[in-house]
Amino acid sequence: MEVSGAGHFVLDARVNLTEVLIDSHIDPLDIQKNSPPYDPVRDWKLPPDDVVRAVVEKRVNPTKERANPVFFSTDATTGQRRLGLSLVPTNDRPLLVVGNHQLFGQDLGMIISQLLEDRNIVARGLAHPTVAEGLLRGEQE
Repeated sequence: MEVSGAGHFVLDARVNLTEVLIDSHIDPLDIQKNSPPYDPVRDWKLPPDDVVRAVVEKRVNPTKERANPVFFSTDATTGQRRLGLSLVPTNDRPLLVVGNHQLFGQDLGMIISQLLEDRNIVARGLAHPTVAEGLLRGEQE
């Protein structure tokens, strides 16, 4: 790897040392050789309960208090709507939840936290990469 104009001091904002090490062939414990490749969809795990609670309290609950959302689910056989998420299936099949997200999908956190709280469904939101651009650059609130 070469970083032009860096001299001997290469570890500055231009170089992500973690990426350099991951992309290198340095593997003294043979971890890459002995492990299956990481699949970001199938291998993803929910963070620990205390982390989830802290994020919900800090980021989701203030919006819930202002918006006071109401959730409905639909009976697959009769088509009848029911208050709450009790009719959302919880089997191992994939579930696609579609919402009409206005203004940066601010409802997404409320939907995901409610699915987790009411039905123990671990959902993840999809977004255009520009939405997470600040997170990717390491910016904090």
